[in-house]
Amino acid sequence: MRRFYLSPICQVAELIRKPALPLPFAEQTERVKRLANELEHASGSSRKIRGLQRELVEEQRRLTNQVCRYFDRQRQYPWNYAMEVPDVDGLVPFDQDGLLPPAIYHAEWAAVVERYGYTPRRRQLLNGLLATLHLLKKAGAQWVRVGGSFVTAKRDPGDIDCEWDNIGLDTNILEPMLRDGRDPLATIAVRNWTALRRQYFGLDVSFSTDYFLRRGFFDCPINLPDELRGFPLERAVGMLHLDLSGELPQTYLDCEKFVPFSMWPQPIGEMLPRERLDELRQRLPEHWDHVSDEELRGMGVNILRRAYI
Repeated sequence: MRRFYLSPICQVAELIRKPALPLPFAEQTERVKRLANELEHASGSSRKIRGLQRELVEEQRRLTNQVCRYFDRQRQYPWNYAMEVPDVDGLVPFDQDGLLPPAIYHAEWAAVVERYGYTPRRRQLLNGLLATLHLLKKAGAQWVRVGGSFVTAKRDPGDIDCEWDNIGLDTNILEPMLRDGRDPLATIAVRNWTALRRQYFGLDVSFSTDYFLRRGFFDCPINLPDELRGFPLERAVGMLHLDLSGELPQTYLDCEKFVPFSMWPQPIGEMLPRERLDELRQRLPEHWDHVSDEELRGMGVNILRRAYI
């Protein structure tokens, strides 16, 4: 059995992270992999093997051209920290890759539901977002911004990436799960509500606008092959801006009220009733992250620790 290694370009094609739409070279990548596997296990005349080798080389050349065209297309949306991002009223169509062109789009709730609430999963996430908007508005927030895969053409995103206005926010009445963990008054316990917040509201929160306005193509550092040298590793994208100064809808989508603990199909650890969680949170020492597992079990918070770290 002979070993015929795939070209670096094929390996790069497989490492591109979570595209909003199927990659235009996905089928070609599978074709190259199938040919490489066929060649590796080929038997028979050398003429047949040479024919497979020529076919594989040609298909890898086509794949290289397709991947280069994809990355070259991203050049029209360059990202840098000093770039000026325009504010736009209303929503615009997705680009060829299912992403919003770089801008901050000011949209009404009805327009967001119409554009993004086209699957049961998305409508479920929108319910979690609406519940969050009510809680933030009550605590004094003026706006919420939404980015990530939810504002792309991806059919069923895992969660909603968002940030909100912290200026003038009354943390005394704000739901603890929504507090900013960077607040020096927040305890270690509050900073570890992340997993529950994702489970409860379907939110992944980051208090950095830059995080939402750029999209990297890879989840890990990668050395690009020579064919891709000089191409961008990230691009600028758009995000939504929701103004909380007006009235918010009082009704949820497809249900009478928001039902928590239903946002994430596979919760991390066992989720306890909310009343029990509040009780345990009050008992946690300020620096509970440094408490041993034995001490935590003695307090009855081993499930809490497994869920939030």
